[in-house]
Amino acid sequence: MEEVHGWSKGYAKTTLIRYGMRKKYAFSRPENAPRKKKEKTEDKKSKSRVSKDCHYYRYCPLQGCTALVKRLPPHLRKVHKLGPKELKNTLPMARTRVRDCHRVSFDERRLKSQHASFQDQSAGQSVVSELFSDVVPAVVDSDSLREGKGTPVTDSNVNNILMKFKGWLQSPDGGQLDLKTSEQHHKQVKKLLSIIDEKNELTALYNDDAINEKFLEGFAKIKYHPKTIQSYLMSLRHFYGFSLTVVSDDGPSKERVIALKEKVMRWSSSFRRSSAKRHWEKMEEDFHALISPEQINEFERSKAARDAVCLLGQLSGEHFIEITQAQYTLLRDFLIVEISIDNANRSGALANMKMGEFKRMKSEGEDSVILVKQHKTLATHGPVRIVLSPKLRRWIQIFIKDVRSCVYGAENHNDCHVFLSWNGEPLASSQISKAMKSIWKKAEIDGTPSSTILRKSAVSGVHSASNRCESHSDLADLMAHNVGTAMHYYKLNEKSKSSVKASRKLRTVMRGEQQQKESNDTEDHSAVSSTLDDCSKNSKLLWPAAKELLVQTIFQDEIMEKSITLEIVRSKVLNHPDLKNEDPKRVLDKLRSLWYYEKQSPEVTEPLSLPTETLSEKVQRIMQDEESASETIPPTITSSTRNIFSSTELEKLRTTFKEMIVTSVPITKTSVNASLQKESWGRDVLKKNNLVGVINRIKYEKFPQTLQKFPILVTKVPFPIALSLSLEV
Repeated sequence: MEEVHGWSKGYAKTTLIRYGMRKKYAFSRPENAPRKKKEKTEDKKSKSRVSKDCHYYRYCPLQGCTALVKRLPPHLRKVHKLGPKELKNTLPMARTRVRDCHRVSFDERRLKSQHASFQDQSAGQSVVSELFSDVVPAVVDSDSLREGKGTPVTDSNVNNILMKFKGWLQSPDGGQLDLKTSEQHHKQVKKLLSIIDEKNELTALYNDDAINEKFLEGFAKIKYHPKTIQSYLMSLRHFYGFSLTVVSDDGPSKERVIALKEKVMRWSSSFRRSSAKRHWEKMEEDFHALISPEQINEFERSKAARDAVCLLGQLSGEHFIEITQAQYTLLRDFLIVEISIDNANRSGALANMKMGEFKRMKSEGEDSVILVKQHKTLATHGPVRIVLSPKLRRWIQIFIKDVRSCVYGAENHNDCHVFLSWNGEPLASSQISKAMKSIWKKAEIDGTPSSTILRKSAVSGVHSASNRCESHSDLADLMAHNVGTAMHYYKLNEKSKSSVKASRKLRTVMRGEQQQKESNDTEDHSAVSSTLDDCSKNSKLLWPAAKELLVQTIFQDEIMEKSITLEIVRSKVLNHPDLKNEDPKRVLDKLRSLWYYEKQSPEVTEPLSLPTETLSEKVQRIMQDEESASETIPPTITSSTRNIFSSTELEKLRTTFKEMIVTSVPITKTSVNASLQKESWGRDVLKKNNLVGVINRIKYEKFPQTLQKFPILVTKVPFPIALSLSLEV
């Protein structure tokens, strides 16, 4: 097999065992045999009764294992590391005997199981078709075996009803749940039924006393956490909702089902307090299990990481390396950890990343972005973004080209997953965390990393390093959740820091102690800092005098030149101890307002008129000083307030749109845009300014022409006075 067909050594050995092709060596002459074998041969001939091998081939019942072995107990002890009690519970699940004529290769069994699962999803029937029922045994979850409970074989009628229940969950009546959630509810109801009734009679699900005594009190409270118990009760509530849609004469009445559903709802509500307690216990456990930067640096310098990097370097050039299973899992697990460190994604995003999504990745500067659609929060946050550095992108390309292609059954179609198991199957989301723990153990580093632990470590680290809302929002976008979700579930060390700060303050207040200042400068600096902090917390709109003076001092040169950019503000603000918590955009707006809206000293104006003045005396008093400055400020003609247009552009605008300015021709967006598009300078103006700004400028130029139509306004008489004079006339 190895020399002719090019199979690996492992596949060749497996083939010889499964098909019974291993040749038994026989000596041509008995005298040529060794002494021990010769004695055994003579003894066998002398015995009239010949012993018979009663062992037969069976498939391993644990999920994910495809071994076909004769002696199942040694396989379960050595390979799966099962104890005596677990072994005892596992052996009855593998009673199906595989005859020699029924032995099929792993690839054929996988195709048959895929065909059977497709029929299950489309028609809602049994997972394994009747054609292959004696060839492929039922698969049992290893987690349930560790709990001491197996999933026994149930009646066909019960299985059909539960399969209909699973299909109902995916229908509009059941809420159109996804396949993974509906399968979870189906398995939980099936397991609950096996716990409360050994005969698996469906009527036991309507016995509230049995559910309370056998499941809640006798099993769930001992084995499960409160959230898991609530999940089982939710599955039971869904089943009662399904029962209301099924019309059966033998089943319970609708009133009975509704009463049971309400009772299960009350049971679930009773676990809220214990569930909240478990939440804080879990938060404390995760707080002590956070991955620190020192651990990440130690991992990247470990022997396992160095071996993976060296192997990727060898594969980058011409090579004749035959990839083994150990090398494949090492590279795959190493890349999964590196991607998780840089992105802190959920495990489902990495497990569901497709080849088509990897091929369509976009470049953002030096980095590359992969959009993964199939993940938990797609409906609320859209595709999750996996950002790859140039080095990491090159490593994954080498992995796909030279390593992943060595896996049997791996294809490069757009719908194929990037990360596969050695058997060619897509990885489940739970296997991503197992892969992380595997290579972490190979690196001999303390801790048990997982996708959730890395996400909590990322949020806690970023929130501790920076208090800026912008960085918090950017991290939430990368992790595909809200900032509030990060604060509630992932930010773990904030309460500890705030508690320490409050305790120090309380320590000095309760004892009446005052901390000594090192110098007067330190006192002034702390006073200014406390003032600025209080003002920034209490007010988001008003600038205190102390902070405004500090900003004017730091940006004195920019204020004099009346030129400032956001990059300059950001560089100075981030490095200043008193302004590092301020938003750079807010500081920029404040600086521009210092020269845009300069405060002028108020001038004392004369009273408009005296009570004894006549109309002629009013006009004479107003017009007696024609050369004095008027209170009415004429419109600016030479330049705009903010210097949006240059003098040359203003002259061209006045010339081009003279008819609109002088006459009453309507000013429309279509006509203005068409006139500007004809000239090169006009197209440049549109690039720098929007069309609405140009139209506003034309209307502004039209304003002096309007004043010429009213002679009383052309004079230096203020408009309120002129209006009063016209009314008196």
